[in-house]
Amino acid sequence: MSNDAKQPSDEPTEPQVEVHPVQESAPPEPWTPERVVEWNNYYNIYVAIGLLVLVVVNTLNLFDDSSIFASLRSGEITLSKGFPETTDTLSYTSEGQRWVNLGWMFDTVSAATYRIGKTLTTPDKSDQYGAGAVTILHSIVRLFTFLILLSIGRSRQSLWGRSVLLGMAVVMGLGSGLVGTELWGVFFLSILLRLMFLATDKNRSWALWAIPAVFLLWVNFDS
Repeated sequence: MSNDAKQPSDEPTEPQVEVHPVQESAPPEPWTPERVVEWNNYYNIYVAIGLLVLVVVNTLNLFDDSSIFASLRSGEITLSKGFPETTDTLSYTSEGQRWVNLGWMFDTVSAATYRIGKTLTTPDKSDQYGAGAVTILHSIVRLFTFLILLSIGRSRQSLWGRSVLLGMAVVMGLGSGLVGTELWGVFFLSILLRLMFLATDKNRSWALWAIPAVFLLWVNFDS
């Protein structure tokens, strides 16, 4: 064999590295008025969500008014008979006299919710679950109240302003801890304001026809 044959080299070979051309990153988009409005609308949603969380946390309270139990009993009577009670059976001083219960719908809805809550657990904890169900119902009503109030406005640009004002109302105690007819009055008032806004600012004529129905429900919930 010839000595001129190449012998394999023991030195390690360096790996070949592919060199890619460096791509220049695109410059950031300039802050135009349209982009500022878009980002404001984006952050306004988080402000509104924070308000709604504050509303829910601030309203999950125990019963602080003993009159709710009279309403629950009245609602139970209405559910058992199928129509509102017209004779006072819950008072010692006026028992048997004519009774006009203006908030009979509130009593019935609360009693039905209380009954549903009692069926979700054992008999020894039924009253606790029933009371919790009524509290959750009122928290949901309060949440929808603030959602309706947030929807009243000319543009999403002012959503943060409405959120701040309603947040101040929550801190000052608007609807805080209410389990009673007063909350339903605020709820139907918010619906009335929303319908008036749709009729005047959005030219929705059907909203005017819905107002009498709101009053019909309102007078039977808020005593």
